[in-house]
Order: sequence, then structure tokens, then C-alpha cells
Amino acid sequence: MVTAPYSADNEVVGVIGVIGPTRMAYERVIPIVDVTAKILGARARAALNSRRSPLIAEHIRLRHQVAQASCHVQPHRSATH
Repeated sequence: MVTAPYSADNEVVGVIGVIGPTRMAYERVIPIVDVTAKILGARARAALNSRRSPLIAEHIRLRHQVAQASCHVQPHRSATH
């Protein structure tokens, strides 16, 4: 499997990948996945900057809130007696 994240405004908004056999042509697949992720990231940034897609902006805002909240979550401790 070959994967690459794509981002907008320094936030990962998705991951693209290729699942293939163990002996697939990795030397060909890796650059294709990398370039495709860069293109998707550029499109996501353009959509976010132009506000044509409020869903992407909302997705990034919510991910940021979740990331901040997860930093403050206390681990669950069970009582043992």
C-alpha cells in the first residue's frame, strides 16, 4: 500500500492511496500518488481560500477543535478495590 496525505492551510484534510500486490511497481506508483496528493491539496487550498466550499473550511475547523480537545482529555482510570 502506498499513501500520501493532502492538506489545506497546514491541516491534513485527506489521504489518498493505492492498494496493490506486494510486487507492484512501487517506483512508478509512489510518484503518482505523491503528485496526486499535491494536486488535491492545491485544489483544497483554492476551494478554502475562495470560500467556494464551506464544507472544507468547516471540516478543518472541527478537526482543529477535536485536536485541541483531545489534548485536554484525561485518561479513564478504573477504580480497583
